[in-house]
Amino acid sequence: MPRSVAEDTSPGLQASCKKKVTGAVMAECERWLFSLVMFLAVMCRGCDSQASQQSQGIQAILQNLQQSIGDATRIESASPEATQQITSQFQSLLEILRQVNAAGTQKESQQAAVEVLNHPTIQQILISTELVDFQNFNGSSLLLSSAAGGVVSSVQLMLRAGAYVNLRDENGWTPLIWAARSNHSDVVKVLLEAGADPNIANWNFGDVALGWAAYNGHPTMVQDLLNAGADIGHVDNDGDTAFLLAVRSNHLEIARTLLDWGSLVNVQNKEGWNALIQASYNNNTDTLRLVIQAGGSLNAGTAKHGDTALIWATSLGYLEIMRELLAAGAEVDLENNNGYTALSISITRNQPEAAKILLAFGADINQRAKDGDSVLMEAVNLGREAMVEVLLQHCPDMSVENINRKTVFTLARQRFSSQIRDMIQAHESTTCLADGRAYVLGSIKYDSCRQQQCCNSVWRNTGPALESCGTPCNTPGTRLGTCVLVGECVRLEQVFLVTNAAGDVARTTKFLVDHRCDTRDGNIHVCCPTS
Repeated sequence: MPRSVAEDTSPGLQASCKKKVTGAVMAECERWLFSLVMFLAVMCRGCDSQASQQSQGIQAILQNLQQSIGDATRIESASPEATQQITSQFQSLLEILRQVNAAGTQKESQQAAVEVLNHPTIQQILISTELVDFQNFNGSSLLLSSAAGGVVSSVQLMLRAGAYVNLRDENGWTPLIWAARSNHSDVVKVLLEAGADPNIANWNFGDVALGWAAYNGHPTMVQDLLNAGADIGHVDNDGDTAFLLAVRSNHLEIARTLLDWGSLVNVQNKEGWNALIQASYNNNTDTLRLVIQAGGSLNAGTAKHGDTALIWATSLGYLEIMRELLAAGAEVDLENNNGYTALSISITRNQPEAAKILLAFGADINQRAKDGDSVLMEAVNLGREAMVEVLLQHCPDMSVENINRKTVFTLARQRFSSQIRDMIQAHESTTCLADGRAYVLGSIKYDSCRQQQCCNSVWRNTGPALESCGTPCNTPGTRLGTCVLVGECVRLEQVFLVTNAAGDVARTTKFLVDHRCDTRDGNIHVCCPTS
């Protein structure tokens, strides 16, 4: 990208001219024209053709230059006196542009540059001397700068004068890539019509025009590039495709267009991010649904930590994203590379509402970390009062010990939070009685073929039912199980309550289709899995 004004007018710069001029007269005039072209290549980006405050002085010099030169082809045959006059006029023109650049605003500098560039005499000389592809020390040319700045008239002029449409700067950026990066769709169209190659990538990042158009969110530009043969599957140096870039920047319609053109939905970049993880991280429900419908991988993890879309959504507290992922079939207890599940992440990030959703979708409340701590132990250790309250409502097993043979009661007594200590100690005494025996919270027994769990002084039917009892069933979406009332299979009951409470008729209907096994007495019977 052009970055600074180069003012070198040394013989070395003169030697870079592509056209070898035999006459000393032409060489002297080109010396100043080189400087002018190099100056304009930096200044003319991103401006229109309005007159600058120095317009009067510039126009006067240009008018004199036009009178002195006339036909540009006559420069070579000009007399020494005429040559001196033309050279002096070039020098004056360059000097006034330098003054504008030093004292004026960026807009004033750019406007002055365009004013000079659009003058017929300057255009005539550029074409005559074949300086149209002249590049400064950054590799910038008038075509590259004009494309980056969106100066359509200048782009068209350079192309008519024979500028190379795929000319590259020092980093391999073409006019098309610059125009797409700068979001100039009109310039992109002009360049494509002139034969610009849409699949050239720059050297430093591997970027192509389509990737920039998708990232910037310009649907017309994306469509023009695709129509011109842009490679839908191009991968840049970071491993990103245009589809991934569109999802990253929340451009739903462009993402849909790229999928329609055959973009792969499950590509992962070098960091292991795919479109589903990115949409979840962005908290973009619409894009997430698009990716899921297109077959997005629900359980893929990032490269470094193996974090899934569900783990990301949980850690950030994006509850609706979590519901969408879980309803679509994301594995609720999948571990990342460090052994953390979404539920354990909800503990560390203190997301009690997220934990409620995970538990409603069957997260294992008694899952253990590498040190043997249960999620309840972790919540106690971290002092997460709201989280402890949520977990206790779902009846965790209070009898488990970690590797140091400590129970949650032991850990609670060691904490400074009196509220947590009181919450845990309330369950230390017997909470349920059965057959003359006392049971603590989370204890399990079987009664009439059904599994029951001690939960807040009440035995609750939790399932799965014993295989020897109940009517066998095997409905779509479930494993072999027994047909029980919805309230007697806790996991499915909680899922049903979540979907029904959300008012999502379609999702509730799907639940009933997938899990219902009997309609006797108007009650909802579901197939409760046995394993």
